[in-house]
Amino acid sequence: MHCIGYYLIMHRIMVFLFFFILIGDASAATDAEDALSAGNQAFEAGETTVAHENWEVAAKLGNADAQFNLGIALLQSGDAQVAGGEWLEHAAQSGHLEGRFAYGTWLAMNATDSKQLEAGTRWLRSAAEDGHTMAHYNLAVILEEGGQDRDSTIAHYRAAAERELSQAQAALARLDPPVAQTSSTFPATEPVVHTEQWLREAPAHWFTLQVATGRSGVALAALLERIDLQWPSAWFRHRSSGPEPYSAVVGAFESVEDAQAALAALPRALQSNRPWIRRFDVVQEELPRSD
Repeated sequence: MHCIGYYLIMHRIMVFLFFFILIGDASAATDAEDALSAGNQAFEAGETTVAHENWEVAAKLGNADAQFNLGIALLQSGDAQVAGGEWLEHAAQSGHLEGRFAYGTWLAMNATDSKQLEAGTRWLRSAAEDGHTMAHYNLAVILEEGGQDRDSTIAHYRAAAERELSQAQAALARLDPPVAQTSSTFPATEPVVHTEQWLREAPAHWFTLQVATGRSGVALAALLERIDLQWPSAWFRHRSSGPEPYSAVVGAFESVEDAQAALAALPRALQSNRPWIRRFDVVQEELPRSD
């Protein structure tokens, strides 16, 4: 893979556009792939005009890599911004991960109204949900610049920081400095799957995240074990019966702000269950009687 990169400024905060010219496999099975391969070879040889011509052929035939390459090349040229953006849009609509990131960033940085900024944010969010580090970072920048949703801002900075992006690590240290660990003996940090006794011992005024319900406690325990969580978790049976008598919760947080940050950072496998924040005293009321 050969990459080209540059930085752009959005307001007072630097948004990094780190785009790739994608050099694919030289073997080809279709006209579009032939043209993409020819364009890639020309680009590596320094023949940019020939590269652009071949990428355009492949792009018009629907090849998403070519659409992305051509879009980035036109933006880099400086004199075809609109055309470059349009090709990035085609790549993004094809589901191209780098295309979604690039198009979202381009829209956000060139937005003239809130509607365009929202459109760019949606594309960035789509790329971030599929694990794109820079999409997480750019989303955090946009949210911070707009003074919106501090918890989501921190969650996106944290996602990028965990992927070793130094700019995100610096931003996270500025916005969310580490705090001293609680002296409580309650095991609130180790990512272990607990049973209901852990829930009974939890401070009543703390918070947790309800992430799933089901008909089998064993299945919920297996779900919690399978997912890579950074917090402790637990499953339990409700005192009252119902079609789904078991529940699973994740985390133990002293403040609702901490719980909100964790909620935004949950893995996608749990986000699809529409998790929500609960106080432990409410959960404890639902546990079976211990006598």
